[in-house]
Amino acid sequence: MHPLPPSPGPTRPRSTRRAVLLGGCALLASVLLPLATAVALWRTPAAQWLAQVQPTAHHLTGAAATLHWSVWAVVAFLAMAPVLVMGAALYWAGLGLMRLADAKALSRTLVLQLRRFAACTLAAAVLGTLCPTLIRGVLSGALGGPLQLSLGVDSREIVLLLFAAVTWQLAALLDEATTIADEYAQIV
Repeated sequence: MHPLPPSPGPTRPRSTRRAVLLGGCALLASVLLPLATAVALWRTPAAQWLAQVQPTAHHLTGAAATLHWSVWAVVAFLAMAPVLVMGAALYWAGLGLMRLADAKALSRTLVLQLRRFAACTLAAAVLGTLCPTLIRGVLSGALGGPLQLSLGVDSREIVLLLFAAVTWQLAALLDEATTIADEYAQIV
């Protein structure tokens, strides 16, 4: 019989490796998502933006050139706002997953990171609903057309709201567990 080769050291459990992998992916996505969206916005023709306001925008190509740069800056800001907030949510999720991988599940820092993730997810859902309406309003006002505001709620926003609420509740449970663990540590 051959003896087993010596272990190179303690190996991480599979769940810890997955938490590290997911945390790294979330941190990477927190940077790549806003960058990819910014590139997509930069490449979107002005006529396509104007078509959101007036379906017969093929004759408005010249109107896009007459709009002041500040109008386009406001449109770009409104288009990027939900994505930037979701990027922040992914950042906080990544940090929380990394903290879990370090076996620090019962800590005030993790609770704070989960709450920030939930708050950013909630804000992204609300902004994802409001910003398209605001963009249409800004472009309609800049073109001198009638202002028609409509607000649409998609199932994506509802799922994000529900996910944010569940995450917030999970953070509250972890906060209570952390308090109990701290009290227990003081007794022992």
